[in-house]
Amino acid sequence: MKQTLFIFTTAILLAGCGPTAQRTESTEINDMNTPLHLLQPDYNTPYGIVSREEVKKDMDRVLHYLEQATPARVINKNTGEVYTGYTDLGAEAVLDRGDFRLASYEWGVTYAAMLAAAEATGDDRYLDYVTNRFDFLAETAPHFRKLMDEQGVIDPQMKQLLTPHALDDAGAMCAAMIKSQQFYHNPALRAIIDNYIDYIMHKELRLSDGTFSRNRPQLNTLWLDNLFMSVPAIVNMGKLTGDTNYYDEAIKQIL
Repeated sequence: MKQTLFIFTTAILLAGCGPTAQRTESTEINDMNTPLHLLQPDYNTPYGIVSREEVKKDMDRVLHYLEQATPARVINKNTGEVYTGYTDLGAEAVLDRGDFRLASYEWGVTYAAMLAAAEATGDDRYLDYVTNRFDFLAETAPHFRKLMDEQGVIDPQMKQLLTPHALDDAGAMCAAMIKSQQFYHNPALRAIIDNYIDYIMHKELRLSDGTFSRNRPQLNTLWLDNLFMSVPAIVNMGKLTGDTNYYDEAIKQIL
């Protein structure tokens, strides 16, 4: 009886060992049995070491998209007709609507990135993206200002450019426009730069000690973002003009 029980028990144990050994061989690799840096991520995005060519390919894909998504032209908002000249713009004249605005805070950052991409890659298409749109804004701005002065009606995008009311309206765009002058020179762009820097230096809200501030979400609120919206533009203006007062103001804001 004892011999029979021993044989039976041994058979059960052996039977249990078979599947266990098999499970061990096919055990899923996870953090319990594999160093984290050796685990392959289960992502749709193929993360890993990328080549310069792969990075450039993705950058070019973004550039191609933005070329299509940010047209630089004036249209009749009622008919969709594209203006070929800007001397007699009426109230129906607006910038063509793409996915993004041509003169926003975000696009000031984008222009700066495009200039950096042109410098890093030597690909002039990134510089062309910036110059085409800055030249367009410089050419159309005087005509939209005339329209605003005479009729009091203006495209909201151009109003933001011509009459900035916050550092968001002026800072990043001003810095990018000044930087662009290191790559190409457009004298007509200087009027927009001067208008932006005048707002930053003389019209933006400040605390009693001169520090830039905002009245949101509460009165006299300090925003770290104000440094990005002011100091790069001010320092670059100092470099452009040679006026050390701009450097003094930038240092004052940082301190």
